[in-house]
Amino acid sequence: MVRRSLLSGALAGALVVGGAALAAPGAWAALPPECTQAGRTVSCTYDQADQTASFVVPVGVTSLDLVVAGAGGGGGQNTSAGGRGARVTGTVTDATAGETFTVRVGAAGADGQPKGLAGPNSSQGAPGGAGYRSGGTGGNGGPAEFPGQGGGLGQGDGGGGGGGASAVLRGASASSPAVIVAGAGAGGGGTAGNLSGGAPGDGGPSSGAAAGPTGAGGSGGSSTDIGAGGGGGGGAGALGGTGGPGGSGRAGVGAGGLGGSSSGGTVQDGVNSGNGSVVITYTAPATAGAIAATSGSGQSAQTGRPFAQPLVATVTDPADNSPVSGASVTFTVTAGSASFPGGATTATVTTGANGQATSPPLTAGSAPGQVTVSATTPGVPGAATFTETVTAAPAAVTVKGAGTLTAADGQRYSISVDAQATAAGQASGKFALAGGGADTTASSRTITSVQKTATGGSVTGTAVTSRGQTVPFTLTVVDKPGGRDQVMVRIGGKTVTGTLTNGDITTA
Repeated sequence: MVRRSLLSGALAGALVVGGAALAAPGAWAALPPECTQAGRTVSCTYDQADQTASFVVPVGVTSLDLVVAGAGGGGGQNTSAGGRGARVTGTVTDATAGETFTVRVGAAGADGQPKGLAGPNSSQGAPGGAGYRSGGTGGNGGPAEFPGQGGGLGQGDGGGGGGGASAVLRGASASSPAVIVAGAGAGGGGTAGNLSGGAPGDGGPSSGAAAGPTGAGGSGGSSTDIGAGGGGGGGAGALGGTGGPGGSGRAGVGAGGLGGSSSGGTVQDGVNSGNGSVVITYTAPATAGAIAATSGSGQSAQTGRPFAQPLVATVTDPADNSPVSGASVTFTVTAGSASFPGGATTATVTTGANGQATSPPLTAGSAPGQVTVSATTPGVPGAATFTETVTAAPAAVTVKGAGTLTAADGQRYSISVDAQATAAGQASGKFALAGGGADTTASSRTITSVQKTATGGSVTGTAVTSRGQTVPFTLTVVDKPGGRDQVMVRIGGKTVTGTLTNGDITTA
């Protein structure tokens, strides 16, 4: 299973193939022929016989998934198939930007030759495939007088060559330490007369793999007359396999060589025929491609007051809509009256792991109206837009005056008020009413609200009566041009309504 990790930041680095440096995925105009990209997943496949390539880790990438297959062995003449190479998977979790890995791809072993090509009654063993470790040459077919790899008067067919091992090395040279080695399949054994050669060994530590790091050729059968060549050993972790000797007598059969050993990851034995391959897969870091307003638009604040919520913009990679961290986002007031701390009209912040950038507090200016703020990030066309509204703050209010309040029943009261509220709504002042008895004779203790109404003004708070009781009070004044204001006072459970027959109370 391929493991992927979400990484952020701009891509740099290069992929070097055949000595040519290529820009990293985020900057590629076109991917090199070895690589394909789906979303942010990049896969580079190397499958040419005896291929050598260099891979340089891009900036922001730390994890590489590797799948390495050893080459298959060649078939023996004329019926014994070659062994299959192993497939090894693993992950490098500590790769660093600019680090070089060397790729080596094994070639398949050649098929054994039929009798008569190396002499009147003999055959030539096939060469092994090249690779990280080359496969061994198949054994020559030969007569009883010349056992092993000697050609001559016998009638045995040649063994197939072993395949070449594939590997990924950590470093820029062929001598760099191997991260993963996939053993190759051995060559198939030759035949003697109408008898088949021995079965080849598959690559890997099981299914016929060598116990040690070297795949060794198989041995031929023994009888009295005709010998067949053994198959070449598969390439292994240290040295190439050697060809097996031919059979030593009549009806002798050359056995298949042993497969090469594997190391460095999870091994599947005997799965690959033909040339080997190496696949390197990684997740390209997310790159900024889109910016959008996430929250904070559509707010309202009074002049001089801060907006309740900050502005939040999100930067994503459109390849898979993943968030981009570490992106620089600039918030700019492009229209209207508002500012960031210090009176600045711009503020630059960096996105977090969730791709979001949060502005510092935005404060409404002195002019009511619409405010527009844009959020931009380098390399991304367009901007995220936030629209806010600045409203006028309430002005300071004063209710002030004194006089004689005459009720409908003719009762007269002495009234005075001097109360005010700031633009921020902070109220203060004093109020007094005298007459009509102990329950309607009182002076203010606190002023909690002073407001201007469509017809006048109002004052609320608490008052202490002549009985010593603290009760709530409300004074409402309806201004009348030329005097005779209409006044209503509620004190506790008592209400006094009348006309100001002497004096005046104004609201400003």
